[in-house]
Amino acid sequence: KLRVLELVELYLTHSPNPAHLPTIVPALLESLDKAVRSGSAQEPLVKRLVSALAKVASVKIKVEGNVSSEVGEEVVQVLSSLMELASSGSVVVNTLGPTFPRLATSLLRLGEQCGKMEELQALYNTSLSAWLHQSTCVLPNNIFSLAMSHSWPGCWSLATTLATSSFSTEVRQFRRVASLALLSSLLHNKVLVKDNLEEVKLVVEQLFPALTQELEKLKDMMGKVKPKYLCEMFSILQAVKDIPSDKVIDWDLVVEKLQSLAQAWPAHNIYTPAKHALLKLGGKCGVKIEVTKNIEVVAANGEANGEEKSAKKKKRKHKKSQESLKKAKENKLEMVKAQDNSGVPSFAAMVEDNINIEESTETKKRKLKDGEDNETPVKVKKSKKKKEVDTETPVKEVDTETPVKVKKTKKKKPQE
Repeated sequence: KLRVLELVELYLTHSPNPAHLPTIVPALLESLDKAVRSGSAQEPLVKRLVSALAKVASVKIKVEGNVSSEVGEEVVQVLSSLMELASSGSVVVNTLGPTFPRLATSLLRLGEQCGKMEELQALYNTSLSAWLHQSTCVLPNNIFSLAMSHSWPGCWSLATTLATSSFSTEVRQFRRVASLALLSSLLHNKVLVKDNLEEVKLVVEQLFPALTQELEKLKDMMGKVKPKYLCEMFSILQAVKDIPSDKVIDWDLVVEKLQSLAQAWPAHNIYTPAKHALLKLGGKCGVKIEVTKNIEVVAANGEANGEEKSAKKKKRKHKKSQESLKKAKENKLEMVKAQDNSGVPSFAAMVEDNINIEESTETKKRKLKDGEDNETPVKVKKSKKKKEVDTETPVKEVDTETPVKVKKTKKKKPQE
């Protein structure tokens, strides 16, 4: 299989025939699906299949002459199968990663050259509705941003759908943020906007009423809205301000809404990028917007009250600390006294404390006399040391405190 993939990659790197791509892609996707489900043993094969599909996506498609309608139909079928994989939450989409949107875009451009505009437009519209509303859809955002990066009829149909659904309550929050990001990237594409002013004007006309209503709602929701959502809204307004279609928007009304938002701005640091975008938008509108953090004042008052309460608690704790320590000591003593040790066996009589007792080697050899009193201490005479012994070596001292009687040893004469 790896050798076959080497031959496929070799063919793809040498200007392949575009009519063969609709046949190559489904076979590679099918084998990739099987390899992923087989487990970790097929991991080298999975990597090789992903690289082969990446080379398919990077092929420069140039259709020369007339292309049969069958090739265009095959392209639409392959692209629809790709979209169905993502709508059903297939593992292949996550395995391909960034290769998936590039592969779909290359097939889209091939289908455009084959003259299948209407079929492709309907396919992308259905995929966009699934992306907005279905929870199982795992289509990446780039698949629509790449489709909206060049001018074709589907680009503007997607833009109008996003303009109406970006502020809909039926769409989930993270999808609304992604929809605004797609519109912002479209409006910031200066070359595309310059060549299609009429289509951009229609998109802005549909976007403006929902945008002003959303700005009105956000005044009471500040602190609960995602900062990215605010950033994308302000970015769209900045992009519209730079194009000729800005006359459609009532900027006085927009400035009024922005000033009301600035008066209720949240104090958290995560809203700092949105704050910079708001100030930049105010500068483009010719108005200086002053951000007043009323929520921060409330929080500051709350913190002040909290600090006062904590200070009072600390004073009380300092006063009660000594008393509590005394009570704790008394309780410990009472608990020790109250303990019943009657049931606990004692082994004190059987254990000798030999830790702190040091006996010299001489006293270990001495024996006690029978019948002698052990209480009367007796001085022990030490034997004379030899002259040859090194005086620097330490000598163990005899424990004189132990009241033990020992036999008197005879003095030995030093050997000559």
